[in-house]
Amino acid sequence: MRTDFTTNLDAARNKSAHAPATLLKLEWPAQPLGAPALTLYLSDRAGINTGTIDWFPLIENLGSIDANVAASALDVNGQRDLRVSVVNAPTQLFDPPAPFSHLFRKYPLEAGTATVYQWFEDEGLVEADLASLFVGRPYDPVSFDENSCQFDLMDMGSIHGKTMIASLIKEEEFPLAPESSIGRAKPIVIGSVEKVPAIPLRKAAETRVKSVVLAGGFIITVADTSDFPNSGSIIINDDEIAYASKNSTQFLGCTGINEFHYSDDVVLEKVSNHRYLLSDPDYPIKSISRVRAGGHIADSGDYTIDLAKGEVVFADKPKLTDSIDTKFLQAQMDAVAAGNNAVDPSNAFIPNSPATYAKLHQGATPLALTQMDELANLGEIVSALVRVEHFMEEKLTADSLTVEIPGIGELGELPPPAIDDVALAVGDVDITHDTLIGTLTFPVSDPQHEHALPQKTTITQNALGGVSPEFVQVVVGGANTNHTITFPSFSGTLEKAEYSVVFELGTTFPSGGSDPFLQLAGTGTGPGPGSYQCWSKNLSSGVNTYNFAGEINKEDNSIVMTGAHLTSINVKITSALRIITLSGFEDVATDSTGVSTSSSGSLAQTTGNKTLNVTSEKATKTVVKYFDVTAHVNGDWAWFQDKEVHVKYNGTSDGRTAFIIHTAFEIEYARRRVSFTDAISADVEGVVDDDAGTITGTPEALITRPDHVYQWSILKVLNLSSAEIHSASMSGAATFYDAGAYQLAGALFSQTSLRNLWAEWGRSSRSYFYWDLGQARIRVRPLNWTTQATAHDMAIDSSLIRADENGRLAFSAQRGSVENIVNVIDLKYKRDWSEADEPYAAIASVSDADSIARYGRREKPDAFQFDWLRDSAMAEDLANFYLHEYAEPMDVYEFELFLDHMELERGDVLQINPPIHELDSVLCVALGVGRVLGSGKARRMDSVPVTARLMRGLYANDGLGIQTLGASGLGGVEAI
Repeated sequence: MRTDFTTNLDAARNKSAHAPATLLKLEWPAQPLGAPALTLYLSDRAGINTGTIDWFPLIENLGSIDANVAASALDVNGQRDLRVSVVNAPTQLFDPPAPFSHLFRKYPLEAGTATVYQWFEDEGLVEADLASLFVGRPYDPVSFDENSCQFDLMDMGSIHGKTMIASLIKEEEFPLAPESSIGRAKPIVIGSVEKVPAIPLRKAAETRVKSVVLAGGFIITVADTSDFPNSGSIIINDDEIAYASKNSTQFLGCTGINEFHYSDDVVLEKVSNHRYLLSDPDYPIKSISRVRAGGHIADSGDYTIDLAKGEVVFADKPKLTDSIDTKFLQAQMDAVAAGNNAVDPSNAFIPNSPATYAKLHQGATPLALTQMDELANLGEIVSALVRVEHFMEEKLTADSLTVEIPGIGELGELPPPAIDDVALAVGDVDITHDTLIGTLTFPVSDPQHEHALPQKTTITQNALGGVSPEFVQVVVGGANTNHTITFPSFSGTLEKAEYSVVFELGTTFPSGGSDPFLQLAGTGTGPGPGSYQCWSKNLSSGVNTYNFAGEINKEDNSIVMTGAHLTSINVKITSALRIITLSGFEDVATDSTGVSTSSSGSLAQTTGNKTLNVTSEKATKTVVKYFDVTAHVNGDWAWFQDKEVHVKYNGTSDGRTAFIIHTAFEIEYARRRVSFTDAISADVEGVVDDDAGTITGTPEALITRPDHVYQWSILKVLNLSSAEIHSASMSGAATFYDAGAYQLAGALFSQTSLRNLWAEWGRSSRSYFYWDLGQARIRVRPLNWTTQATAHDMAIDSSLIRADENGRLAFSAQRGSVENIVNVIDLKYKRDWSEADEPYAAIASVSDADSIARYGRREKPDAFQFDWLRDSAMAEDLANFYLHEYAEPMDVYEFELFLDHMELERGDVLQINPPIHELDSVLCVALGVGRVLGSGKARRMDSVPVTARLMRGLYANDGLGIQTLGASGLGGVEAI
């Protein structure tokens, strides 16, 4: 609510009968063609003098100041305007008399500033009592004839909001920029934003290889050379190549081709200082860090940062990929080296020919071969191996085969041969021999001894007594305190008795004192242990230890449960089980067999065949052995030229022959295929305060809080003064933003109007940003929920509402469309500006179960994407705020008040008694407060139109007690 009215003005406006007057001041600064500054004072009636100023009665009619926000567009910052009609007949306002439109020849109407004042006649007011109602500028549409001149007054927010932010990249400023960058907006970054994409400011021609390029060559054939200079340098992979001339598809006179290059490799013009713009240098920023090329962190040694220009500068074109093609080259031995003594050594040159081989034995050694070719540099050597393929018919037992390189030494030993061929011989052998047959007689008198193994008996018994669903007390002591559990009797010799008890504890224990325990013990004598502990508790650590089964070995049929602690222990024994093992016995008997063994016989001849199965093995499968020489090569392709490989037979004992099938160098190399990129991004801390800390109070501080961001746009973008900022509303908003840790962070990559930008910032910070009386203001939007304890700024009774021309109260209600209901919100935030397909990295999800039950699931996915939001707590708060806004239909009231309520402002909370239903004292938030300016010509009284939204919540209802009338407005709000 406004509090800047003077005491005299308050007294005048609150009178039941007063004579309001509307005054209009028009001001123009001095004009370029020499017209001096001009101020006109106009009124809607004659005879108005405010002390030192006579106001000329030229106003025919002033319209109405709009109520700022339409009920159908609650998220939109409103525009306020006013239609003015003045007398255009020649008047004494000018000397000599001239019509009002006479001004337009020297003073463009739109270049002026207009202020509308409220005044009351005959109340003894002075100029200090003037109350401004509207500050703006004359604006089109402008029309005039010989009788009147009409034009609009537009509020300053609408004027300033048309300003476009972000300047464009122009060729005269950046003559070396690529054509694709010309005309793009210079980025503006606010707050801390990751992966801000940069705009390239340095072009370099690019084409591709069309025919293989050999190391040491002089010509490079490419797809097109038209974008390249007539001579210069190019880059292909890791080669920087100079060329003397070119034709349409070839670079000629090339020097510096050190590597082999494939078709389709990228060819890039060699230029320096590849510049990338991350932020408009007109708005200083705090930092640039974590520079990325093609999405990957770039080496800090590859670039420098020019913070004053908002640029990252690479000395060489950034690389998008280093595509590594792993390939193998088999470099063949191509000559017999001096000192060779093997047979047929040149056979070992031939690859993939196992039928040809060099022969090596103790009298013909070594095999000496050499590789004489100069190998081209094909890429980075990953590994280098000596490959030897051989076989032997039999293994060496005392001798050996070794491989060596002169100057390096022995590389290793060749392995034994592999077994491959197997010969299997199968046959019969004749057998003939005599076999004794007939009768042999001898007595058998030894008795037969039978021994039966002892058998053990196991019995499982349930307890007869002592099991109960009730708790009992167990403490250390005699029979009265121990708890006895009885079991059925048994017969036999006890070998082992095991018990299992299930129990519950009903006692808690203090932290001090001795550790409590429970144990089972026998009540009689017998073998084995006397007891076992079934539970204990460590009071210091809180750890419980349970043993639900254990051995006691007592011969009686009872056991007792006993315990120990400072106090008794309550325990409920729910089951008890005993498993008894009884000793077994042996049964031994001795009996005579009563069997007579008598036999007679003679010799007989046996004949037959014996099967013969023989296996013979011979080694014919070759063995391939690799010896690693990577460390010796050390990445040098020249190392292989004239290098010798020797295979030696060592020893004279075995007398075997080795067959060397093939010897060669195996080279694994990584072929780099480099692509280049302009996809540069970086983490940016955006615009900062000036050296004086004008906005934040801290010099060069990062600007992130929403009220600071708004002020930055006013002071640094519009270049206005702090006088055009309403400090009280900014301070009030700052309190809310600090409490909720609200911050704005985002980037601007295209030209847009400040009005659109202010609206987006307001949507992201729960606030309206608007201009009133020539000053920028912020209104934080309250949560759409209230209780009886919610405070209000003014109470509006039905008697305070004006009647219309038909004598009815000027009060109407509009129910929001059900199409606007949203009860499930997936609020997307943390925009990744370098990602086009899935640009939001985080989601805050909320829903209203009651609303879903009433209206079904209703969503608007595209309505809740926030480019200026990065904090999760702020996202949760915003998601809940918008859920309260849209989960139920909106009720918007429009009504008119008398002039004594002209202090109302947008955002005020009003308590009203709607005259169209029986709810009392409901709360509304004013979306807009306008002003109807009285006009005798239009036969219109002064009034204050208000647009207000009913707040959801709980309300008492005097007429209907505690009856529940519904979830929201127009038919009732929920009652308490």
